[in-house]
Amino acid sequence: MPFIKYYLPDTKVVPIIFHHDVSKKEAEQIAQCLSNYVDKGAVVIASVDFSHYLSREKAEQKDQETIKAMKERDFDKLLSFGNDHLDSPASLVTLFFTMERQGITEFEILAHTNSGILLGNDLIETTSYITLVFGHHSAESSLK
Repeated sequence: MPFIKYYLPDTKVVPIIFHHDVSKKEAEQIAQCLSNYVDKGAVVIASVDFSHYLSREKAEQKDQETIKAMKERDFDKLLSFGNDHLDSPASLVTLFFTMERQGITEFEILAHTNSGILLGNDLIETTSYITLVFGHHSAESSLK
């Protein structure tokens, strides 16, 4: 939010907070509503932390499972994950469904790290961060 306020001070933001047990059907319904706004130029951002309270090695393992489920579009698996994988599966799945409705199924992982790496400490319990962007992919250009 501080970046949005700084770089885009006139931007209107509508936060959506998900309950922990949002169903796949509910995520699809929310995505349908959000798609109407995306058609009008809105941007959808899902702020999701990934694996929590794990060693660096275990966090990497859980993150790879999550990344695999995202690449395979295994929404049931994503929705079944708990904090050891990610803190808001419903946010992530809703984002995927919203992008699908826009005809955007490609995403690129821009960064993947965790708090242990950032702090240079392999002994602490970590929180993982994965930054990804959705966009149309063409042979001549990267994701936009």
